[in-house]
Amino acid sequence: MINTQERNNVGEQVTEAWLQALGNICWAQEQGDKIVQMMLEQGKVTREEGLRMADRLASHIRQNQEEMQRWVQSSVQMSMAAFRTPTTGQIDDLNRKIEDLTKKVEVLTKKG
Repeated sequence: MINTQERNNVGEQVTEAWLQALGNICWAQEQGDKIVQMMLEQGKVTREEGLRMADRLASHIRQNQEEMQRWVQSSVQMSMAAFRTPTTGQIDDLNRKIEDLTKKVEVLTKKG
């Protein structure tokens, strides 16, 4: 069973990775916008070409964001699987088994 400190550490690591990936995506979008704007200003592309480039770039960024979300969700699910806590029913079942075993041990101890 994983303790609370380990659980917090994993949560912090997942959060940090998510924030870093999100920051990278935002940076990439900003850089793409700057490049398209620079190409427009220098007359290397027409307005229509610049808009198409910006649309393609935005589409790629959205795909990357969606992929990142899937990755984060998958990572969280895998991490949380390690933190499975027993349900009340499972605890009750274990307590019953412990009580049954305790009674059997007491009976055997009295016979011995």
